[in-house]
Amino acid sequence: MGVWHISGLGISPGALTVPTSSIYLLLKAAEEGEAKACEFFETSGEWRQKEGILRGFPEGIVIFTSREVVEKKFSRRSDLKDRWFKNTGKEISVPRVACKFIRDIHRELFDQYDLPKIYYLAVDYQDFKKALPVIYHTVNALGTKGGKELWANMVGGTNQINASILTAGSLSGAISRYYYYFEQDIDLLHPDLEKPKGRLPKGQIDLLLSKWFQLPIFDFGWGEVSNTINSLMEQYNNALPLEVLKEELEKTGMKSQYLAKLTGSRLIVIENNLVRPGADLNHLRSLLSGDSNSPNNLSSWKKWAAEKGILWQQEMDQNCTLKKVFP
Repeated sequence: MGVWHISGLGISPGALTVPTSSIYLLLKAAEEGEAKACEFFETSGEWRQKEGILRGFPEGIVIFTSREVVEKKFSRRSDLKDRWFKNTGKEISVPRVACKFIRDIHRELFDQYDLPKIYYLAVDYQDFKKALPVIYHTVNALGTKGGKELWANMVGGTNQINASILTAGSLSGAISRYYYYFEQDIDLLHPDLEKPKGRLPKGQIDLLLSKWFQLPIFDFGWGEVSNTINSLMEQYNNALPLEVLKEELEKTGMKSQYLAKLTGSRLIVIENNLVRPGADLNHLRSLLSGDSNSPNNLSSWKKWAAEKGILWQQEMDQNCTLKKVFP
């Protein structure tokens, strides 16, 4: 299995293509045995020796954006720059330019492997309450229940979409990496270096890694704790004995001092040695409990999203056709 990338996206396709192309370049360096590149992917997935698939290889990309970005074209606010494949036109859709670049760099470096699957979901990019359920059920279906390795691209997307990705990842515990790639020129579709020819020079590997930022601050194991608390609340009808919660927290490696964080963040309330849901936990529950047919794998997720009328799949053909998925 490869990696599935979760990402928001606005009208700057480089927010998707720059970090994605940096991953492809680092994968090529890892394939050639470059130590720093190998180290970058060493905790990712499994090595499938029979098929020769590199660990960390992109298997799929799920993009959350507005319906306008998916359905319409935009006139470039400034010149997009593609010095590698020169695929930009005078008026282009965001999904098409992103697809063409990812397709071309994939074929340039790893033509022997399958192209990643690319899906777009239309969400209300200005409303956290509406975006979160869609993103949460996606992350939960693909990662927690579907067993896929998920990385989250924090470059593109609105604050509401990125906050939803962080919240969904925290609640589910399904996202392995949250990453950010800094490129000063926002019109570039690739890292600011010349198109690699053959083996990637060591200096370019160092440059790529220097612009890649991983955000481990969000990986606190809250997903397991959240699932434990929700399960216990259901079991004890929202009146959980305090000692039971302490015992369960100890099992997950959390000390009893962690209770102060749970109460301080209004996730739980402790009264008379009983633990009840706090205001914020109830709020999250209400946001996420409205869908009785929540998906539990890739296939059911596609059906679920198609029924909502919010799913498009990108064909990796010559025109990078974007097709709406119907039930």
